[in-house]
Formats: sequence, C-alpha cells, structure tokens
Amino acid sequence: MGRLQIDFVAILLAVFTVTQPAASVAGAASSRLSAAPSCMATQALVAPELGAQMRLSEAPGRVHPTMAGLLDLEVQRHLNDGRLSPEQAVRRLEEQTALSPHQVRTLEAEFQEDMLRGIEGKSSSLEMIPSHLKEPTGNERGIYPVLSQGGTRSEYFVTRLNGDHTTTVLARGEFRLGKSDITGSGERLLSAIAKNLKALTGQDGRPLVDARRPTRIVLALAFSVKMVGTGVAILLGTSKGFNGKDLLGKDILAPLNAAFSTAGLLLTRAVTVINDTVTVKLLAAYRNRSRSRRVLQGLILGTGYNVSTDIALTPGGEVTTYNMEAGAFDKVAKFSTVYDAILDAQSTNPGQHLLEKQVSGKYLGELVRLAVRQFPQQTDLFHGWADASLFSKAYTVLSAPPFSALGGILILSRAYKAAADALSRRSAFALPYGLSTEDVSAILADDATPDLREIDRFLGQRHIFSTLEERQALRRIAVAFVRRSVRLVDMVHSASLTSPLVPDSQKWDQDKVIAVDGSVFQKTPHYQEWLKEDLVPMLGAGRAAKVIFEFTPGGTVEGGAVAGALVMPMGNDEELAPVERLPTPRKIPIYSHFTAYAA
Repeated sequence: MGRLQIDFVAILLAVFTVTQPAASVAGAASSRLSAAPSCMATQALVAPELGAQMRLSEAPGRVHPTMAGLLDLEVQRHLNDGRLSPEQAVRRLEEQTALSPHQVRTLEAEFQEDMLRGIEGKSSSLEMIPSHLKEPTGNERGIYPVLSQGGTRSEYFVTRLNGDHTTTVLARGEFRLGKSDITGSGERLLSAIAKNLKALTGQDGRPLVDARRPTRIVLALAFSVKMVGTGVAILLGTSKGFNGKDLLGKDILAPLNAAFSTAGLLLTRAVTVINDTVTVKLLAAYRNRSRSRRVLQGLILGTGYNVSTDIALTPGGEVTTYNMEAGAFDKVAKFSTVYDAILDAQSTNPGQHLLEKQVSGKYLGELVRLAVRQFPQQTDLFHGWADASLFSKAYTVLSAPPFSALGGILILSRAYKAAADALSRRSAFALPYGLSTEDVSAILADDATPDLREIDRFLGQRHIFSTLEERQALRRIAVAFVRRSVRLVDMVHSASLTSPLVPDSQKWDQDKVIAVDGSVFQKTPHYQEWLKEDLVPMLGAGRAAKVIFEFTPGGTVEGGAVAGALVMPMGNDEELAPVERLPTPRKIPIYSHFTAYAA
C-alpha cells in the first residue's frame, strides 16, 4: 500500500472515528489517568484533553510527596518569570537535569544507606532480595529451558551449558504481549504467557514445548520476586507499566503452572523464578575465564531498569547475588523536574519506581514529549506540535475496542496496521507515549548533518514543519534527559561498588565487570561513551578505568540456564530430582554495626 493510499485511509478513518461518542475517544487513557491527579493550575501540562482537575496534594500516599509539590512550584516560577526566550527555556531544562557533583554525592550516600537498610529488613526503597545462588564455576553442564518475561517481548530459549564456560542455544522463540495483557489482571497476564508459549514453533514447525514430555522451566522475570521455598515465589512488585496487582504478595508459580495446564501444557512446570539482572550477571560470570577480572554486577537497561550486585554479609564471607530493585530508589524525587512529576502522576504506579522513570527506555521518550508539549506555554517553540488533532483522536479510537479487533481479521489487518501507523506518526507529540525512546535515539543520532536534516526528515514524516531553532532545541532536550539517565546509572554503580557490603570495595587492582543487557545501553547513540565519561568524576580516573560495562546479549535467557544449573544440577536431559528447598534464613552479625538475615 503506497504512502498516498495510507494517508487517504488514515484521513477517512479519522473523519469517521472522531464522529463517535466522546467517551470512546477518551477510552482507556482517561480511565487510567482518572486516578492520577494533577495540579489544577497546570492542567494544561497534564493531558488537557482529558480535563484533569484535581491537585496532586489532594491524593496523599498515591503520589510521592516531593513530586506532589513540583507542579505548584513550576506554576509559581512560570507566573514570576513570564515568557522566556527559547535559549532561556532550553537552558533552564538543561540546568534542572544536569545533576551537580554535590547532588550526585548526596544520592550516592543515600543509595548506600538504603542498601544497608534493605539488607537489615528496615524501611528502604531498595528491597535487596537475595538470590541464594552461588557463583558459577563455568563447569556446569545440562540442558535448561528458560522463559524470559521482561517488557512486551517474551523469549523462550532451550540452552545447553557445555561445561567449558560456553553455551549453545538449541531452540528459541519469542512472542509479544498485547497492551490489555500488560495492563490487565495478573491472571490474564499469566494466561497470555501460557497460551503464547504453547503456540511457539521452531523452524521445523514443531512446538518448542512438547506437551507430551515433562519439562521444567526456569522463569527469568523483570519483576520483584522472592523465592521462599520449594516452588514458591512471592511477587513483591511489578514495573514497566505492568499491572498484576491481584498477584502482589502471592505465589506466582502455582497460578502460572495452572495456566500452563489450562493451555494444554499439562506436563510443563516453572520450578524457580530468577530476576533478570541476576541471570545477566550469572551468564557473564559463567563465561569469565580470567582471574584478573571479577563479574560483580548485572544491569538491565532497556524498557526497564534494575541492578543486581554481589554482597558479602561479613568481610571475606560467603558471597551471593542480590537483586537490589534499583529502579525503586526514590531519593531522586528531590532533584526531579516538573516533567517527572507529570509522568509519575499519569503512570500506572504513581509514587513508585521513581529512578526507573528517569532512566529507562519506557519513559525517556515520554519525558521529551512532555517537555515539547509544555514549552509553548513559556516560550516561542514547538507551537502546534502537540495539538490534540483530529488524527490523535482518531488514533485513540482506532487502537481501542471495537476497532482494534480489525487488526485480527486477516483480510483487513494490513490496511488496519497501515492506517494505525499513519495516524500514530501524525500524533507523536499529542498522545501519551507517542514518542518512543527509539525516536529519541533517532534525534540523538543527528549530530553532524547540515541544518539537522535527519531530524527535519523525522519530523516531516510526522507532518511537523520545524525551524532550525526548534530542531536544535529538540535535540538539546533529548540530550538533557538521556545524559541525566547516564549520570543516574553511573551514580548507582559508583555508590554500590564502593559500599562495604560489596566484595573488594576497597580493592581496585582487578577489573570490576558489570554485565549489561538492554536496548538503551545497546542502541542509544553516545550512551556507552557517556557512561565511561561521567563515571570519572564520581570514582576518579584510576578506579573508573577498572569498571567495565560488558554487553551480555542473551543474558536474561541463557543466564537463566546458568541459574537452572545451580538450582537443579541435572538439567532436563536426565530424570529430574526435586528442587531442593532454599536455605532457612538465620540471623547473623554483619560487621559491627548492624544485623541482617542471610543463608
């Protein structure tokens, strides 16, 4: 279907859909935002087409208290300053996101304190969940199926550990979850996972999971989960826009295995759950052959964000890997911007995962969009870019029932997708999350063309006509938010690597490897070089040179196989023994000034 035909279909759909009842236009978006209050004086900043009227401060406990005051402060500043020049407006945003050395040091100290409090079991924004897994030797063998559930994409790998620090992928498949699966109940999510897993086929057309053969699966999960015994995994929290609140505080393995049975996989069982940051770290450690380097941490930096780290509860004592749930670190609130406050208020989990909302791929594009949306109120930039146009209203209707069902009708699916894509492009700055982090990467990539020609082309595809001044401002805004993401990621590693809880925190004679997986790290222009550059003022040049960010593709799934080998050493190529019960926690002294629970 040609470009002209696509636009023609889009226009026809737009004219048709905007004549539908207003309630259907607001759709799911309004219901999601109705519980996320906004500041009355700045309702133009927070989805004005939905008519949000409530003040943030009127919902105590739902929005972080520091965030609740940011919008009011922004309103007062706007009233005092009046109109700004474009340069003043952009420079103000750059200053607000810059993070001074003093602010970084403050956050580092607070992060270390929260690590300590989390291990002690005291109130902390960091959960510090032990994996109870020892370090792999690289000699482990066996065949292990792993289901990795992170963002919208799920992967299923069957991996053989060869016993010589290498792995071989024997089979693989992937599927994507629908929006309703992500935002719906936990029961719906698990049912969708089971059905999609059953439908996966290999290149030969045969199912990847043989329903006739007993199969034990390791589940690598991006959520906060704690194994408390044989086949019991308690869901502590979700992220990345997932809902699943009906499963919080409950075992998720039993309902997942029930979903497998309902889907027809009667002999398939998930036997253990490992956080994906732990699996990434385990895979890099399994592959490591050098004594001059030590794999200490795992980093997921894609749709979501989290870090795992090795912890020794006593000096020179036994080491285990902890899932820190770093994305939940909330002390960043005091150094946030008005755009962070708006994003948090509109999210599915206001007041939670504040660091993740400033770092990860799910949110970077939305922060840029919110800035572009708000700038016309204070300066002469981006006028008309974020209008709630006929096209954005049409796209809202088209992407919701009953029209979304058209995508499932074979004869209409291509036309539906083409029209939806055309409407989506025209609504990039008008609709929540209309600007993706991939879009931000495209904006960052144009740092050499005359007149920022590639950004001009990017905007032209979205039917936005821009001046050079606007393109320059757009790129500076994107750089500001991405550079802040870099500094916050570096802050976490600087704080944790120098914490006395982490092995060899005072020894820097060997490389300290951070195993990384995720699209933001892999694909965002300049991100990796900025990580190394911004770490220097935090650790010093000598120590920073010893920190190695090692891209570890496949870490969430192949690393799950390593975790499987540590939990059920014989793998799936032999008769499987029952999974051993995890060690019973016992209270032990740690250093001289606190206590904690450990295996």
